Parts: sequence; C-alpha cells; structure tokens
Amino acid sequence: MTRYVRAAAAVGGALANPLTARALLAPKRIRAPIEHGRAAVDWLLEANRQVPERQGFSLGYFLDQGAWQPAYVETTGYIIPTLLRWMRHDPHRERELREAVERSAEWLLNVQFRDGSYGNPTHYTPTVFDTGQVVFGLRAAFRHLGDPRYLDAAVRASDWLCRVQDDDGAWRRGAYGSVAHTYYAEVAWALALVWQATGEPRYRAAAARHLEWCLARQRPNGYFEVSGFDPHAPAVLHTIAYAVQGVYEAGRALGEGPARVAARRAAEALCARQQDGPVLAGELDADWRPAARYRCLTGLAQIAVVWLRMADEKPAPPLSAEASRLRAYLSSRQFLAGPAELRGGLPGSAPAWGRYFRFRLPNWGVKFFLDLLLQERSWAPRHDARRSAPERPPEGGA
Repeated sequence: MTRYVRAAAAVGGALANPLTARALLAPKRIRAPIEHGRAAVDWLLEANRQVPERQGFSLGYFLDQGAWQPAYVETTGYIIPTLLRWMRHDPHRERELREAVERSAEWLLNVQFRDGSYGNPTHYTPTVFDTGQVVFGLRAAFRHLGDPRYLDAAVRASDWLCRVQDDDGAWRRGAYGSVAHTYYAEVAWALALVWQATGEPRYRAAAARHLEWCLARQRPNGYFEVSGFDPHAPAVLHTIAYAVQGVYEAGRALGEGPARVAARRAAEALCARQQDGPVLAGELDADWRPAARYRCLTGLAQIAVVWLRMADEKPAPPLSAEASRLRAYLSSRQFLAGPAELRGGLPGSAPAWGRYFRFRLPNWGVKFFLDLLLQERSWAPRHDARRSAPERPPEGGA
C-alpha cells in the first residue's frame, strides 16, 4: 500500500505544476540526431550550472518537486567522458564543455575519501559502484587534460576496489544492500581501463576475477543472475544493461573472449525479445519476460549502445536495426521545447509515471542517450563508405 501512496503523491506533486502538465501533454517530434544531441548537451550543461560553482552535475530535475537536485558523484564521473567525446563534434562549444569538465573533475578530486573510495560526500559511506563510475571520469580527464592528479586519484580508487573485493571476485562490502551484483561488471571495466593506463597487474587480476564470477552466474538463456537491485525481484532494464555492457567492455579491454561471447549471448536474447514486438519492458524476469508495463528509457539507451558496439565488432543487422529503432523511440520522448530544466531532458520512464524515477529527469538517462547518438554516428561510417571517417571508440563509461 505504501508504494501506491508514494506513487499517488508523485502524480499529485507533478501535475500540480502547470509546467509539468504542459510538458507531458505537448506533442513530441523526432528531428535530426544532431538536434537531439545538442539538446541533450544543453540540458547536461544546465545541470552543471545548477550546482554550486558548477562543480559536478545535478542528479537531475524532479518534476514532482519542481526542483534541481544536488550534484551526484557517481554519474558526474561517467558524464565526463561523454562530454569529452561530444567536444570533438562541437568545436564551437569547446571552451564551455572543457570548463564544465575541468570544474567537475576538480570536484571529484576534492570529494575523494582518504582511503581512495567515493560515495555520498556529505558523510563517509564508501561505495563500490560509485567509485568505479568515478574512475571512468578521472581516467578520461587525465587523458584529455593531462593533469597527473586525475590518474593518481584513479589509482587510489582502484587500490581501494582491490582491497575490498572478496576472494571469489564479487564485491559485497560497499555494495548496494551488501549483496553481490553482476551489474558490478561495470566496476571491472573501470579497473581494466586503469590497468591499461598503468600496467599494474593487480587491476587486471581483480577485473578478471569479477568477470569469472559473473560468467558463473549466467543462465543458459543468457540472463545474468543478481543483475538487479533486489536479487529476489525482476531486474530493471537499467541494471540488466549495466551487466551486459560491463561484461562485454571489460572482456574487450582484457582480451577475454569468453566474456565477450557471454555478453553477446545476453544482448542477442534481448534483441530477439524486442524484434517481433514492442520495445523492451522496463523490468524483466530471469526468463526475459516483461515484468512491468512501463519502459525504462535509461536502460533502452544503454542496451542500444551495447548493440551498436557489438555490431561494430561483428556486423549483425538485427542488433543495429533494433538499436536504431530505440534511438528513434527515445528521440520521440525527449523534451525539445520549454524552459531550460526540461529542454533536452529525458524522463526516467515512459510514461513518465512509470516506476523507474517517476516524474523525474535523471542526468544519467540523458548521458546514455547522448552516448547512443555518438555511437550511432561512429558506427555508421564503418559500414557506409559515403560517410565521413569514424571517430574513436568510447574510453569508458559510455
């Protein structure tokens, strides 16, 4: 009953705001991908402007509260590489984008805990997943800005991740609910990238151990067990996509063929589920059956990126076609008009009152949608000689 009371309160709070009502009822149009990308960048930069001294990115705009939220450590980390990628396509905004990245990367240095970990900066709560996602930003900032302090911070974070990893390769200390999750494969990916940057074998070993743990929990149908927040409930597509992406990208970074094969099996199962029906449901059970009627827009963007990355490695028309279908679907849900807090934003769910971030615009949904637009742009030239040369693959967190 409490869940329904909270849902009713969110609906009432959102619809009490005339701005929200108009935004939700306004017709959405699909425009050229570059327009959707620029709108997404505008929204992320607004999220940066809405925090003190532009340090970090606001968690998002909450329609049910009519307010921007404080800066969020975890997603600030992986927004940085996305904006650095976009900067190569929008040189006229290089100064603005670079300033947002520099201020945010500096903030990440300032909120790192003494032991190297990251978490909520207002109180000491070391968090494995947050730490891994910040590593993506620190590594990207080091590569693009050249300041060795960023790599030093990434190394300290990686050292902490190695210290708290359990012998079986999972993370339980500092994990959500103190439970091991396969979507922490994203953390293994971050460690693999730091191994590439430093050559430190401990990072490679820790990443490989976690991949082995994840692969031992893959079902024959491709589903990764404990890939959701609650191990006893269907998983939200957001964390399912994290698991698939993390296993795949960590496997690529480490040169681990079995991991890439395992991730592809899961990705192809998701693609097959979508091919002959509507876009993927916001929650799925272990048999890939829909467990909710809403769509998790963040998860759709994530899995589309994975499909395109796999199609880039080995051409697969179903993967690329379904990814393009999702890009169009997400484009039709993005706000392209209205005030700055909405324009370029993307709700957590479709409809906006779905369970995943009900009536809220999380910054990571916009980040992953921008990743999708960038990945589609980078994938297409490799298979169409009439287009321009492809860009470099993502550095992590994309």
